[in-house]
Amino acid sequence: VVWFMVLVHACAMLISETTGLFPIPAFFLVVFLCLTFYFRQKIEWQRNYSSVFPVSPLVLLGPLIITLSLTYTSSNVIRTDFLLKQVQLQVKEQRIDQLAQEKERLDFERQMTLQRLDAQN
Repeated sequence: VVWFMVLVHACAMLISETTGLFPIPAFFLVVFLCLTFYFRQKIEWQRNYSSVFPVSPLVLLGPLIITLSLTYTSSNVIRTDFLLKQVQLQVKEQRIDQLAQEKERLDFERQMTLQRLDAQN
């Protein structure tokens, strides 16, 4: 069951990275694929062995819920990382503007001091 959880989470993250989907829609795509695979195996089992499939789909519910929480957490980490980069960029731009204004002020003061010195001589 743990391998299933890891596999679903890895597939969701892989699909989200390769297709550009956010992890949550990728998770639902993987769940759809897993359920399709489950029902296909169930049909194959009934056809080959003429008996009831021994695995209930509810067995997969626990790992899917855990995987959904991991995927949601990954999605939040991605979103938080993006927002943090935006804030850092904004702070850098503000600092650059502040330094440019400080440079202008110091240049102006230097020019005024030079003009006063020239006027005194």
